Amino acid sequence: MLKDEIILNPANALFLQKRINRWFQKKFKTTPTIFSTLADVTWDCQDSSDVVLLGDALFILKQARYWAPKKSYRIWLLSHQYKELLGKELDIDPAFFGVIPRYELVSRARDVKPINWKKPVDLIFAGRPLPSKNLEAVILLTEALQKLKLPCSLHITGPFKGETFFSLARYMELIESIHWTYSPPVVHGNLGKNWTKHPWKNPIYISLSQTNSEDFSVSLAEAEEARFPLLLSEWLVHKEIIHPELHLLPIKRRNHFDNMAGELIGRKHHVAGEFIDLNQAVLPYNVSRGFLRKLAAKMTLAGDDFSILDRRGSDEREEREKRKEGKKRR
Repeated sequence: MLKDEIILNPANALFLQKRINRWFQKKFKTTPTIFSTLADVTWDCQDSSDVVLLGDALFILKQARYWAPKKSYRIWLLSHQYKELLGKELDIDPAFFGVIPRYELVSRARDVKPINWKKPVDLIFAGRPLPSKNLEAVILLTEALQKLKLPCSLHITGPFKGETFFSLARYMELIESIHWTYSPPVVHGNLGKNWTKHPWKNPIYISLSQTNSEDFSVSLAEAEEARFPLLLSEWLVHKEIIHPELHLLPIKRRNHFDNMAGELIGRKHHVAGEFIDLNQAVLPYNVSRGFLRKLAAKMTLAGDDFSILDRRGSDEREEREKRKEGKKRR
């Protein structure tokens, strides 16, 4: 049973639900409960004690005190990197979580054509244009590539409603402020589940996301299965991708995109190393309801500002304040 099919894009929900259920049926002959961010956090006691968390697992775990009473649960994620992050964030053994192998849910891409920057290429951003998805960096990198006389175009597609529509409007202002030497980005809206079959010119999937809940990415999985080359930020689940034409890009604040563009076209592709063994399921501990209640209570006391990214930003602000104080003293 899948919770919160409205908040999670319905097409993405169906993609994940079918594949996760099939995996559990094959491995354990059971059907798990699947929670996504902002889910309704109650379910029937008849359901499996296997629980799969999608998206912001921190938020979902904060609601664990409302879960149906069971002797124990097994908590599953979709990413090893995300599992390690949550272990640090919650100050618990990462083995608390199990991991469903990505490449038992997604078909590995093979025989992918290398990127030929001399030919016209389409960079495809497929997703929600939220700040954490870093569309601004994608736009600026496209500008830098065009400055190098490369015939590349950016195409933006995704479900643009509510908050994401207003975010997109902000990025449109940035797009209009740039003098494009080849062609300006094109916004297509939602092309549906067959977006990979659109008549693109030498398509390249691009995601420079830095969201702290980047645990799977359905659009990335679809691009892998469509055998698109990949340009990805060196971030969470992206570092677990195994692909014959993968470029991982370090994304930092105040990135010099001209340098990044030059480095990108001047090097061979980078294939991420396997993180543990992506073809082996990592089983979680059986954890009691009491443990989950204590964990949820601890997180609730910590407040809503409970993320590594927020703390990193806070640390940077503190460092700047220290430098200012040092200058005043001198």
